[in-house]
Amino acid sequence: MKKFLVVLGVFLLLCAGVGVGVMFKFNRDYGLTMANAVSHETRATPETRLRAVVQLDKARGYLQRILPPAEQLPPFMALLPWKPADLLPSIMPRELALLASPSQNASEIDVRLFVNERRGGPQLCKALNESTLFTAASPIQWDTGRMVMKERGILEARGAIPIPAGLMDVVRKTWPQLNTEPSPYLSSGESFFEAVLDNRNGELVTLVASIMTASGQDVLTQLKDPSAAGFMPMLASVTDVRLEANPASLDKLVVTLRLNATSAAPSGLEFIFNGVAIPQLALQLQPKGLKLEGKTKWLEKENALTGKFEITGMESLFAPFLQAPAAPPA
Repeated sequence: MKKFLVVLGVFLLLCAGVGVGVMFKFNRDYGLTMANAVSHETRATPETRLRAVVQLDKARGYLQRILPPAEQLPPFMALLPWKPADLLPSIMPRELALLASPSQNASEIDVRLFVNERRGGPQLCKALNESTLFTAASPIQWDTGRMVMKERGILEARGAIPIPAGLMDVVRKTWPQLNTEPSPYLSSGESFFEAVLDNRNGELVTLVASIMTASGQDVLTQLKDPSAAGFMPMLASVTDVRLEANPASLDKLVVTLRLNATSAAPSGLEFIFNGVAIPQLALQLQPKGLKLEGKTKWLEKENALTGKFEITGMESLFAPFLQAPAAPPA
């Protein structure tokens, strides 16, 4: 009897060991357990000047309405006894962020794409690498490995945008004294989407010009043109830019813009946006079925340019994926 109990105990231990091994493998391959909450700031560096952050929980109800149809979801989802919309709160990534560091002394802009996954990290990493995401972001030259899982909760892709030769010479003419202020401009975490740009060393010009050059446009010649002489001082007066977007309904996106500036900033920025930038952007959105309305206003007492805009027509973008009405947008 004792020998039987010993054998039984060994058998049960082996079964437990096999079970633990199987669960470990499933967790490693599929990320079944909840990963820790990790902020994008843990992936930022002292040189990071652009933070573009998506807080998915801020628009959970909205996202539930635009989930892909069942046949487009990963196969293992069909094996689960819950609907995708019900699973969304427990599997949806907490945060996505794009961080960019346009160094003054480098030949390229360092770019990091970060995802703080909840569950399913290994499969999410694989799905992103097999998607068209990285080829669509063509101005960025992504590392060969693309998205990798550093550890549970941390998915990251590294890349770079080349800085065209001669651009930094143009930038330094307007920003001759580098600002070494250690305090970064951070995301507030209050919006579905928020982009914050530190422009104290001309990062706005460096980023935009580098992206446009990588897209095949000769921006450097335009910046050297005498007509740019009156425009660059306006940009030099801008210390930081903050853009936020939140869904107001399935069809409408509300966008707010704020450019903080020095006390010497000219209100000509208002004319540049209302007379040139916004009308041009509205024209580009029209072929996509989107309508942009709103304008900016220069606030003299605050030394800031602010604007509130509405983009309607969003529903047409998601029409192929719409489900039956769910909870109202968050």
